[in-house]
Amino acid sequence: MPACSKVLCARILLAALAIVPVAEARAATRITVTFDDVLKQASPVNRDYRIQNTRKYTLEKNINMSTTSSFNHDTSGGLGKSGTGTDVNGVTYAWTFRIVNGALVIVNDYPGFVSITRIRTNGKTSCSVTRDYNSKHGEFVISNANHQNRTYSDFHTENLTCAIEQIPD
Repeated sequence: MPACSKVLCARILLAALAIVPVAEARAATRITVTFDDVLKQASPVNRDYRIQNTRKYTLEKNINMSTTSSFNHDTSGGLGKSGTGTDVNGVTYAWTFRIVNGALVIVNDYPGFVSITRIRTNGKTSCSVTRDYNSKHGEFVISNANHQNRTYSDFHTENLTCAIEQIPD
């Protein structure tokens, strides 16, 4: 992937600083998002699931960003960057971290669906979050640990919370 131009890098940095101002006294800002995934499996059996999740997004002074998840599929990158990761079931997905209209947007593009997390913050004490799942080809398809596909008719998020903390040097 080519390096960003000076103008693009400057815009990314300004947007990042607007979303998460980084004062000299701290090394990073961490945003913790908790939520329940609610899924309605359509095949091979009809079944409902509720899965509790936690994601921790850490933005460092140099605009590097990392994600840790309650399911141990962690990601490291930077604002304005994209890459690939592997989830706990061995499924490869594409990710991007970027600022869009003043919000931190994290996109995870899996083979059978796309998750989009949007975080807005004053950069110091408060944040709000939305998380959406978009199906591909009219249905949500998720591969399990045995690499068997499961089809879901509904996949949404409930009980979203967001907390922000400054991490001192």
